[in-house]
Amino acid sequence: MFYGTQYYRSPTPLEGEWEQDLSHMGEYGLNTIQLRINWRNNERSEDHYDFSDLDKLFELAEKYNKQVVIKFLLECAPQYIFDKYEGTRIGPYGEKIRGGYHGAFYGGWLPCFSNPQIQLRAKKFVQEVVKRYKDRKNLILYNAWNEIRNRPIEECFCKYCKKSYHDYLRNKFHKIDNLNKFYGASEESFETIDLPSTPHGVWDIYEFKKFKGEDGNYQKVKLVYDAIKELDDKHPVMCHVGYTSGYQMDISDVCNDFKVCKAVDFWGTSLPFDHHMDTVNNRLDLQLVNDFIRSVDDHYFVHELYPSLGMFRLYDDEFDMEYKIFKSLSRGTKGICFWQYRSERVGHEMDCSGLMHMNGEPRKVIKPVSVASAFIEEYDEWLYSFKALPGDIAIIHDFDSMLLSEIEDNFGPDFKWGLWNPLLYYFKAHQGLYRLINRNNYSVDYLSTYKMDNLNQYKLVFAPDLSMLRPETAEKLEQYVEKGGVLVIDDGFGLRDQNTWVNPYNIKTKMFDGWLEFRLREHRDVIYKNNSYKFGPYTSIFRIKNSKVTAKFDNKEPAIQQVTYGKGKVIILGFSLGYDAYDNINDGQRLILDDIAASCKIQKKRYQDIENGIEENRLYNKYEQMLFLFNTSNKPQEIEIKEHIIHSCYKGTLKENRLSIKPKSIAVLRIK
Repeated sequence: MFYGTQYYRSPTPLEGEWEQDLSHMGEYGLNTIQLRINWRNNERSEDHYDFSDLDKLFELAEKYNKQVVIKFLLECAPQYIFDKYEGTRIGPYGEKIRGGYHGAFYGGWLPCFSNPQIQLRAKKFVQEVVKRYKDRKNLILYNAWNEIRNRPIEECFCKYCKKSYHDYLRNKFHKIDNLNKFYGASEESFETIDLPSTPHGVWDIYEFKKFKGEDGNYQKVKLVYDAIKELDDKHPVMCHVGYTSGYQMDISDVCNDFKVCKAVDFWGTSLPFDHHMDTVNNRLDLQLVNDFIRSVDDHYFVHELYPSLGMFRLYDDEFDMEYKIFKSLSRGTKGICFWQYRSERVGHEMDCSGLMHMNGEPRKVIKPVSVASAFIEEYDEWLYSFKALPGDIAIIHDFDSMLLSEIEDNFGPDFKWGLWNPLLYYFKAHQGLYRLINRNNYSVDYLSTYKMDNLNQYKLVFAPDLSMLRPETAEKLEQYVEKGGVLVIDDGFGLRDQNTWVNPYNIKTKMFDGWLEFRLREHRDVIYKNNSYKFGPYTSIFRIKNSKVTAKFDNKEPAIQQVTYGKGKVIILGFSLGYDAYDNINDGQRLILDDIAASCKIQKKRYQDIENGIEENRLYNKYEQMLFLFNTSNKPQEIEIKEHIIHSCYKGTLKENRLSIKPKSIAVLRIK
């Protein structure tokens, strides 16, 4: 199993520090280093390559038995790319966004990769690297792109991006009349379509961000992948995002994982959390990113695990780091790369992260890193072959609905946040629901509307704020319910047509006959089982024929309805169950969830009691399981294990079937 650290991105660490660092990594169980190859640094003038730094690092890695990952950093382009090949990005008002220095991208950040000349030069650089190192015995993997994303909102408006965007629209609509009819637009030709100047028309910024966040990101990663594979078909190629689609909250940082991941062999994510693992929600954020990225690729890597962000502000303690490692292992990751070995010294990322201080002295987080490495080495085969145990409940994520919500967040002037919408609606509706389900001690997975093949394995499925209901998504949900599944939808369901317009007519599904009659931004009381609970941020009145009303708003309108379809049922909420739960979970949210789960005969996790500090995750194969139990509380916990114990793998004290876990500690058992 991959267990290592990002080591070098020029200019740090300095050459005089390399041997000291690599000679000590074995003490901490780190078997792999990643070298982030800065294009600008290694090709300072056109066709003049200097790889002396990388040559020496490869030699030292071999000397000290370290495997090597090559990560390309093409975002740092040589100056000739801007001066000779028109590599400069263009902003929405025609201004040039000049390449510059950034703490993470040290020089030449960022050229436009829609420019075909830049593509050719980038490919040539990549292939120079591949030719030089592909036969090195300690090379194990390429990482095609660092935290692939599209940012900022308007990036980029150059003539090459315009042409690529026009080609994208032409391939999608074929004729300009088709686009005009679909969107109600009045365009002369694909070639004369301008790039969006505001978010207020919705459709144009929606298509542009789809183009950039899906097709544009895919093409960048595929460019590198193909360049590598032309010369080296032995080593795998991965890519990782900075934030998964499931954690994106801003239109200025967009990538559709489910589309872009098809450009490489496997996918990964960073875990850049700048907070301690000292609250339930902080811990659930970390778990959510693991669960979401696993829905993209069950062979995923945690490719940047941060020991906090540092920067002279906040540092992980030993339990924070131990928790991050073991939580990621318990959710099925197949590799962990720490960010980074030494804390950064340059740019605005000064003192950022680091298992070591800037001077190479160990931080206290290195102890759990070392202890975890012994566990990983002993159980490598199990960790690599076992999978995360599927949940009983699934949450469906839809990139298009998320994108529409992010556009609404930026309805203020010049793409600024604000105006009248509840900010982060999709983000909070999803994450709040994930938090609620976990805090009620149920097991839950993420699914995407782009990847729903295993939908039928779940007893209960939630589709929060699924505002853009594509026909293929509707069909999959209809099949699921018809076969006996239970689907819960809420106030955003089917709100928009595929052309981004609001749908005032019947919701386009066979599961029920009805429409959204009224929607108002307000919190309103729901009367449920003779008690009153406040929900929001919208009150939505659905008129559903032949439905059974199980709860009403305080104005007597239906708040919760259900209809049967085939062997299953659909539960329609006139409010968001998750939005308010993001910040504050109340008794009404818990009660409604428990009642829905009970109707599906879903049981809670056997040992988890998350509010009292016990968390439970499992990996499994055909014959046995690995049970991870986390005691996040400040007191010892004793748990009666009601399954056959093969043996204890990590910490905890067993007396027959009773397991004792110290405060702020973790235990792992093999069970049948």
